[in-house]
Amino acid sequence: MVCNNIETRVCFALRGRGLACLPDFAIRDALAESRLCSVLDDYMEGTGNFYLLWPSGRQVSPRLRAFIDFMGVRMFPGSS
Repeated sequence: MVCNNIETRVCFALRGRGLACLPDFAIRDALAESRLCSVLDDYMEGTGNFYLLWPSGRQVSPRLRAFIDFMGVRMFPGSS
């Protein structure tokens, strides 16, 4: 199956429908609770980029700043 939706891939993996390549942030709890297990670690590189973009020349609103901070903590714990 080819799928570009993380939630769908997580759902299929949790139901035992096969292997899924998923970002750590999406399955952190499932791994900790042993509902999923990591395989092929030696064959996967932990590379990738995630960007938050907003129009240039604008001040970052408090709401956007809160979202950026939330995403940084939730998706990449320990990176700051």
